[in-house]
Amino acid sequence: MSSALEQIASYFNANLSAVLQAQTRRVGDYWQPRTVEALAAAADECQALVLKGLAVFWRRPWTQRDPGALRLWLAAQCARQVDEGCRAAQALLLDMVRQEAALAGQALNLGG
Repeated sequence: MSSALEQIASYFNANLSAVLQAQTRRVGDYWQPRTVEALAAAADECQALVLKGLAVFWRRPWTQRDPGALRLWLAAQCARQVDEGCRAAQALLLDMVRQEAALAGQALNLGG
């Protein structure tokens, strides 16, 4: 009887280990790049806004340059971009949690 329990426990542990390893690979190969891409897009857009704002700033006569107004404009524009990027990343992560939790649940009840 003890041998049968040990075999069941061994099978369960091996199955769970395989599921966790697969999950780790999926997170690294599938979810992480998409999340990073969503956040990097916001950073790229903010960088483009900074370059655009500075170009406009330097084209103005020095008597009409207002660094404070430039800072406020950049803060408002970049905050919007960062907020959108964070929302996109959050949606991806919530989707990841749903899907990975469902797969983990299937593994814990041995697919049944």
